[in-house]
Amino acid sequence: LMYYDHNNHNNRKELLKRILYLSGITIGVYLLFAYVLVLVIPFLFAFAFVRAMWPFAERIGINTGMSKKCTGYILAGTVTLLLTVVFAGIGYGLYIQLRKLVCNFSYIQLVLENNINHMCCVFEESFNIRNGTIRNMLISSSDGVMNICVDKILPCVTKNGAAVLKFITSAGISILFFVIASWILFGDYERIRNDFMGSFIYKNVKGLIINIKDTVWAFVKTQLIIIAIIAIVCSIGLMLVGNPYALLLGVFIAFFDALPVVGSGSVFVPWSIVCIVRGDVGKGTVLLVLYLVCLILREVLEPKIMGQQSGLRPIYTLISFYIGIKLFGISGIILGPVFVTAIYYIYKTSISPNEQEP
Repeated sequence: LMYYDHNNHNNRKELLKRILYLSGITIGVYLLFAYVLVLVIPFLFAFAFVRAMWPFAERIGINTGMSKKCTGYILAGTVTLLLTVVFAGIGYGLYIQLRKLVCNFSYIQLVLENNINHMCCVFEESFNIRNGTIRNMLISSSDGVMNICVDKILPCVTKNGAAVLKFITSAGISILFFVIASWILFGDYERIRNDFMGSFIYKNVKGLIINIKDTVWAFVKTQLIIIAIIAIVCSIGLMLVGNPYALLLGVFIAFFDALPVVGSGSVFVPWSIVCIVRGDVGKGTVLLVLYLVCLILREVLEPKIMGQQSGLRPIYTLISFYIGIKLFGISGIILGPVFVTAIYYIYKTSISPNEQEP
């Protein structure tokens, strides 16, 4: 009995030790992500970009006889130009449709009012309600909503306008430093890489860097592929139903679909219900089919692409998204999986090999 109690005491002591150790790692990683990572993000992205492009620069240099530095500059300029042209083309298309949307706002408002009136009539006839009752109720509710918007929401938006402007300015400065750092790194990449890989820090955190790199790449690759596929599918589907803003809505829904919990269903389901209620069953059915296709694509591709590359199970990925959003806001969608991976790797590699958990 004494031996049994002694073992239980040791087990509880070891459990407490591990909990405290894991808590310390979590706090340390959080402080690193919250206060240090934000200072070096442009340079980390620049280094990752140059590292990805460097093999192509070496191959071009061997085939043409030019120096790696020169081919690096040419490659960086070419990639920058191509990305600029692609994003400018997409941006121009979105701008045209957005301008069209603004110009037709009055007409859209009129169509929306007619649809609401039609839906009110349908409900009133179906449930034998006096004509105009539901419409008047909606009007009174909308007046209350407008008063709330004027009294509460509008001052809040005005107050946060400076914060939004600050964020846009900060993002622009980060992009500028990313571009400048990329060009500088192309000119001195090999020496910087060799110095870093020979440093004491890299030798001790090499495994962690590789794990984080794989997790980030897995997430970015997964989201970009899924967003692109869903944007194409939604744009084509909306074109088939004759929507004049197919490209704009397709891109918007694709990015909306990437947000946790929200998803494309928050757009397609209400939209399809409205179409079916007002008698346009065909369009409503197509919208529901589009939602199901988006749902299936994300459910099939996301765990398959990210799970295989990052090693995180789907439920752990979902938990990491939630933790990331709670701690870091919207950027936690990316930082969450990296945060969890860093904590798990440091903890796993810090305990003795014989005690590593499965």
